[in-house]
Amino acid sequence: MTAWMTLWTILLAGGALGMVGLLLLVTAGAIRELKESLAELSAGVADSSDSEQASP
Repeated sequence: MTAWMTLWTILLAGGALGMVGLLLLVTAGAIRELKESLAELSAGVADSSDSEQASP
């Protein structure tokens, strides 16, 4: 391989690895946010059911 082909191959491999890393980071962040939202919603449902039982 020539130097340009080697450089181009390295750049392509680095870009592919970067895209995979970015995809993993975005996926992990989305899962974390969904878990936090679910915890907040669960806490809100528990609070509303507690307040409904205490009202009457």
